[in-house]
Amino acid sequence: MVKYMYADSTEFPLQRDFIDILERYADMYIEAMPTQQQIIELKEGIRATENEKGGKLSQIDDFEARINKSINEVASGFGEGGFSGVSDAIKGDVGEEVRLFREAEEKIFNEKLKTLNSELSKRQKSLLHILGEFLFYDPLEISEVQVDVDREGKTYVSTLRVICSSGVDYTFKIDFSKKEMKVEDLIKKTVHVPSAMKPTMLSKEKKPHLVEINDWILSNAQYRSNAETTLNATLQKNHGNEKPRIEMVIRPGESKVQCLNFVDDDGNTTDIMKDEQLRKNIDGNFEEFTKYLLGHFFGLLDEKKQILSASMDGKSLAEEDLTSGFAMRVAAEYSKTVGSIRDKGLVSNELNLKAEDLEGKRTEIYLKIDEFKSKMASIPQGTSVCSELGLD
Repeated sequence: MVKYMYADSTEFPLQRDFIDILERYADMYIEAMPTQQQIIELKEGIRATENEKGGKLSQIDDFEARINKSINEVASGFGEGGFSGVSDAIKGDVGEEVRLFREAEEKIFNEKLKTLNSELSKRQKSLLHILGEFLFYDPLEISEVQVDVDREGKTYVSTLRVICSSGVDYTFKIDFSKKEMKVEDLIKKTVHVPSAMKPTMLSKEKKPHLVEINDWILSNAQYRSNAETTLNATLQKNHGNEKPRIEMVIRPGESKVQCLNFVDDDGNTTDIMKDEQLRKNIDGNFEEFTKYLLGHFFGLLDEKKQILSASMDGKSLAEEDLTSGFAMRVAAEYSKTVGSIRDKGLVSNELNLKAEDLEGKRTEIYLKIDEFKSKMASIPQGTSVCSELGLD
């Protein structure tokens, strides 16, 4: 594992390649801003087209109304019953022609709007992808990680949500497992759960009824890691049948699971942890399985596949035109670290860190401040971002 240090060889608190993070940050902003501008222009184009469409259709409706009014005024000059039948026929013909013209014009506008909205959606997806390439490396301080797993047929739908201290929140699709996860896939031992205390044939003394769960399948799970990590998981025996099942709540560091319920074929629930006899008959293999299951969730941060959403203060970054605000928010978070690197640096016009590998070999990592500022100055607000970072 690589160890990171300041230029003066004191320990770097983040223990990450912050120089690489800064470069990724600059690349993200430089690529995202033109796409953001295209999105803004497309939205303006859509608004203008919708206004033009509304105005044109109102003109057509007004034209028909004025024609009908004129026909009525002419017909009324001949007295009651004079040309009423003729005028109605004329208005009918006019109305049909106007309707056809109106539909044709509306179709033209709708096709244009469809094209614009399609392009807008494409650009917003592109922007989300650009943001995702940056957020993939979890570059911000994390306050909570959430993993949700649900089985669909013989596969899983699973997402990983990262909630950051800065108000940024993003979700990735993840590959939880390539196939249905059985207990035996994680632990190559026989695993039992005590489901009930039952009397024996030869004695009045009750003994635990042990249910072997090696071929039971993980049905769903919710993993939450913040100040206190928790994993809620459900195991099921049969496909498409909610019973029997096992419900558990696991917390790392505890000698036993916090909560363990057994639901039998009839839907009756036994709270194993509240029954002293059952609780003491939970075997070590089951506890080992829960540790392996937790371990699988620990590794999911590295299994991100596709970004599904990214927001700031509850608003979509890609849909609400918040790229500039996001960049400034990130810069504000990074500014303290940048300041510390500069304070401990040996060269005034560079940001310097050192990386030490397992063999003790050190490599210098640096970023030339003038080059970074020049790069950022090529885009709107790039200079302001550098100032917020403390690189002015």
